Amino acid sequence: MTEQAKPPHGGDEDEQRRDLLAYGTQVVMDGRLADAASLGSRELAEGFVRRTLARLENGDEPLVVVLDGDDLGPGVSAVARAGETGVMVHTFTSLERLTMRLVSSRTVPLDEVRRAFVEAYKVGRHQTHVTARFRTMAWREEVLARQLAGERDYARVRL
Repeated sequence: MTEQAKPPHGGDEDEQRRDLLAYGTQVVMDGRLADAASLGSRELAEGFVRRTLARLENGDEPLVVVLDGDDLGPGVSAVARAGETGVMVHTFTSLERLTMRLVSSRTVPLDEVRRAFVEAYKVGRHQTHVTARFRTMAWREEVLARQLAGERDYARVRL
C-alpha cells in the first residue's frame, strides 16, 4: 500500500469512524441482459475496476480486492481504491445482472464510465443513478474485503 493510500491513523477504530457520508460524486449503474461469460470472469471484473479507477486517479498503486467462488454464489465482486476514488463491481451470472458503484471527490466523466460499463459486459439494458453524497470505501484491505462482501449481499437483494 502506498503512503498516500494509508489511512490517516491506521487503527480499526479510525477505520470505522471514517465510514461516514462524504461529498463528491457517486455513480451506481445496474445492468441487465449482460453476456454470461463476461459476468463470470474474474479477470474482467478486476480489469474493469482497475481501468475505471485509472480514469480518475493516476499515479498511486490501487488497493484491489476480488472475491469469487462458492461463498458468493455464481459471479464475481471486485473493488479498486486509490486516492479519493473507489470502484466496485458485482456480477451475478444466474441473474444475468451486474451493478457498479463508483465514488469520487473528483470530476467523473459519466458518459465514458457508462460506455466502458456497457461495452465491457455487453450489457443489454442499464440504468444509472448519480448522487452527490456517498458512503466512503475502506482504506485497509481486510476492511475493504468485508465491505465488498456486505455490499454484494445488498446488491443481490436489490437486483
